[in-house]
Amino acid sequence: MINMDYTILDLETVYGMDLNLSVCFESSGNCEIEIQVFKENKLAKPTCNWTKDFAVKDFSLENWISNKGYNSYSVLPSHAVSELMHDLDIIQYLGDSSCNRRSVPFYPTKHGWNNGCDQYVTLGSITSNTSCHLYEFCTGVRCCTEVPILGRSINSWLMLDHCNYKLSVGFEKFSVNVSLSTYTFGEEQLLDVNGVLRLRFTIEDLHSEQKFLVHLNLQICFEAHKDCMVDVPIFTNTKLPKKLCDWTTDFLDESMNYFMKSVHA
Repeated sequence: MINMDYTILDLETVYGMDLNLSVCFESSGNCEIEIQVFKENKLAKPTCNWTKDFAVKDFSLENWISNKGYNSYSVLPSHAVSELMHDLDIIQYLGDSSCNRRSVPFYPTKHGWNNGCDQYVTLGSITSNTSCHLYEFCTGVRCCTEVPILGRSINSWLMLDHCNYKLSVGFEKFSVNVSLSTYTFGEEQLLDVNGVLRLRFTIEDLHSEQKFLVHLNLQICFEAHKDCMVDVPIFTNTKLPKKLCDWTTDFLDESMNYFMKSVHA
């Protein structure tokens, strides 16, 4: 009954858009209401800022708890956590469910690591509140960090896909994807989600060794002028091996694979 028809084109610096709205009470025939909202309109892309500070200037969790009248500093009640996440403007980035350090892919662990890479990688010990999984392809990591005061854990990751020239880094629902073909290797980068969730990383491409040299530090912060509640070095100048790319994958549809073999036969 209510319809929205649209076309979106990515034109680098702008989006091109057509948008029509209609309300129809008959399956055939004209609609009662038809509105053309956009016709070949150009919509500017806003500049992205991945290093925003706290939504509340000079935020202090200790002061926030005191001002709200909560007595416990160890674990906040669920309604207080929701209020805090709203005030910090990060609730929209949090997943509906929390990651679990005691289940796959984070468990079992040794020194905080579940290592799925079958090649040699030097991994340093991780503190007790965080568990990480190094993926089978060896150039991707996902971590789960318990934040007791929130009564939940936070999921974070950094993925390097050298076969498709992509870098993905983020927290929970917040993801930044970058093409490695335009990435500036060797420069320190900071992903800062409203001052609270922070990933600081440096990546170097060691062509001759077929490895990436990665430094990665994870922080979760609730004080603007004090140390972060979580400050965990995940990689410290760690060499991650690039596995060979598989350019000979078969058809996803097995019947097509059989057909092509029959033709060649």
